[in-house]
Amino acid sequence: MFAAALIVFTFGLGWRDLVTSHEGRVAQTARIMAASGWPWNATPVHVSGFVESNESNRLAPAQLPGGRDTVNPWLFPVINDAIRLQKPPLAYWMTAIVFKLFGVSEFNARIVPALLGALATLMTWDLARLILGRRAALPAAIAWITMRFVADEFRKSMADPYLAFFTLATLWGWWRCGRGRNILAWIALALGVLAKGPVIFVHLLPAMAAAKVLLRRRSGSPRLISHVVGLIVCIAIVLPWPYLVLKQAPDVGGCGGTNPAAK
Repeated sequence: MFAAALIVFTFGLGWRDLVTSHEGRVAQTARIMAASGWPWNATPVHVSGFVESNESNRLAPAQLPGGRDTVNPWLFPVINDAIRLQKPPLAYWMTAIVFKLFGVSEFNARIVPALLGALATLMTWDLARLILGRRAALPAAIAWITMRFVADEFRKSMADPYLAFFTLATLWGWWRCGRGRNILAWIALALGVLAKGPVIFVHLLPAMAAAKVLLRRRSGSPRLISHVVGLIVCIAIVLPWPYLVLKQAPDVGGCGGTNPAAK
């Protein structure tokens, strides 16, 4: 089943050009990161300001605080000579690492989401087995890899496949939490936040509530200490990037809407 999933998600992955703006933003931002070097020795790149996106002034550059005009693109993602902080950086980072190791191409821009789609097949299999029984595992996995929308989304260089994968991974880890794997749910949750921000809770909480109400848990709930440890791990993964950004550029707090630096 996993071999079939790899074929579905990776075959001909580089044949199609980057034709959507979503893919272009991730790939171009990652290309700039990779071209600058590794994060610890990156060559600073010139920027004109923040990319500000709001109803009255879309994609307008805002003046940088402190008069700075060069930044580390791994810390401050850059596109079109402007810092882009509308989305968290995980998709940029993963694509940039692949570019750095294997070169820039459409295939390499999409390979990480494609592999996540294949891995999600195994989690779908296991969730179906745990919740509905062994006979449901194969049909669930087949349904996952044959849905056109799923296959198409996981073959694109965007943040959405990361969000979908880590939402599913959080649910899978949470369902297995009584078996000592609670930490996996917290790690997946943290990576989902780094992929697309707090929107992961919009998808995650209704599913968790429905499972709690409608399904019988087949294992005991984890102890409080496991949640405490998991929360600490989650915070340790999520907070360093925004902390470093705000430390170096305190005025970026409103860059997703009305940027204080633009005033």
